[in-house]
Amino acid sequence: MSRDIPLSGSGLFRPEFHGKWLHSLSEEMMSNTSAFQSGGPAFTVTGLKADRDTFNVGTGFTYRSLGAWSVGAGYDYLWRTQNYSAHQVMVSFLLRL
Repeated sequence: MSRDIPLSGSGLFRPEFHGKWLHSLSEEMMSNTSAFQSGGPAFTVTGLKADRDTFNVGTGFTYRSLGAWSVGAGYDYLWRTQNYSAHQVMVSFLLRL
């Protein structure tokens, strides 16, 4: 959810809040079989087993000036059902030419 809030003669402020739930319909584990170009036997690298459910919530804002630039920041929290969580912070600056 977000909404533009006009600021008196200086630009727009847009606060944002979001959330989502991701559900996997299969429990496949990713793997990749590779071989070196110079020879040797092929080998398989097994990736992480994906959880069936992943949740994400986040918040942020964007300030858009009346000129040619905008600045924003955001935070996301990601967690899964099997003892995994992650934090992500993003800061952006955009200059329109």
